[in-house]
Amino acid sequence: MKWIGDTCLKIICIAVIAYTFLSGGVVIASDLGSDSIKKLEECSQEQLGIRLKSLKYLLDLNPNDFILRSSINGSGEMEYIEALQDAGFVRILLTDSLPNGVKGPFIRLIPTEKASDLLEYLR
Repeated sequence: MKWIGDTCLKIICIAVIAYTFLSGGVVIASDLGSDSIKKLEECSQEQLGIRLKSLKYLLDLNPNDFILRSSINGSGEMEYIEALQDAGFVRILLTDSLPNGVKGPFIRLIPTEKASDLLEYLR
């Protein structure tokens, strides 16, 4: 993974902690402390160019999933998804219906090679 270089260990730590933290797992915000969370946030932005919440979407990425646009537009979550695209991890595809004909509108996140490399390395 030439684009990561010597930062693999940092990225793995960020990914594991962020995923656990953001998915409501074992790590709780009070256990980490605000300084630790700030450091993780800074490291994620420095090394990957995305915030921790964006990283959660990247780790949950399944190119076969469709997200109802109205479920994320008002919540501010679209900002984190767009950040993934801006950082080169995904392409956002907009569609008005699902393959089975259910009407949307929906978005679909397609991983780039950069995302695939990172996800393969982490798995």
